[in-house]
Amino acid sequence: MEENLANIKFSSGYTPETIPERDLCWLAGLLEGEGCFSCKSNKVYIILQMSDLDTVQRVADLLEVKLHAPIKKKNPKHKTGYRIQVNGDVAARWMVVLKPKMGIRRQKAIDESFSVWYKLKGKGAPKHRKATLCPHTD
Repeated sequence: MEENLANIKFSSGYTPETIPERDLCWLAGLLEGEGCFSCKSNKVYIILQMSDLDTVQRVADLLEVKLHAPIKKKNPKHKTGYRIQVNGDVAARWMVVLKPKMGIRRQKAIDESFSVWYKLKGKGAPKHRKATLCPHTD
């Protein structure tokens, strides 16, 4: 079964700015529950790890990133896991677009990621952050 799912392609060709609203809302909902937004080693990250291969593959295709599979199980009772990771400027662009769709906790995680990222980069927030971090609020 997993071999068949691995061949499913949802390749989108979308950018954070051109993704259809339906797909953006689906992605935001998934990342709200299963995603991680963070900053380490001078890069911001979006990470998704879960056991549903078809779902992780769809996200990998939407974000145009590599699917890391399978994830080594620490416990033999656990299901096989699959992971995607987006980092750097690409992750930052997705975070800007996703943030208005996220709940308070995830919005805070995105803000904290940007705050740490700018400190690690040794400069203030770039102009695009000030202009578009919360485009649907005010």
